[in-house]
Amino acid sequence: MPHLAHGVSEGTVYLLPIKDYTSTAGHLSQRGSMADRDIRRERRDLSDELMEEGTEDSLKGKGKDLKGRLKDAAGGLTGDERLQAEGKMDRIAGKAQDTLGKVQRNIADRTRDR
Repeated sequence: MPHLAHGVSEGTVYLLPIKDYTSTAGHLSQRGSMADRDIRRERRDLSDELMEEGTEDSLKGKGKDLKGRLKDAAGGLTGDERLQAEGKMDRIAGKAQDTLGKVQRNIADRTRDR
């Protein structure tokens, strides 16, 4: 025998099967799972964007580092201390940007898996 829920409306007693309520709860649960899917999709999209930014930052950083190495070497060969110093600064900036890219990709990997 199904469980019954009861209520009173304008002096009339009525009985409703509980399953009517559970189907409504099931609908609400389905809505919740749709919201969860939307959140997961949004998280995945943001993770993909962060991964792309991280890759781009790493590539730019490696380029700056390479440019810095060339300037440093050229400055050393020609005795141009200013060019050599610029090269060292470019290398530092490049390494920092590459590291930022690695951190961004790491965060993207961790957030995508959740």
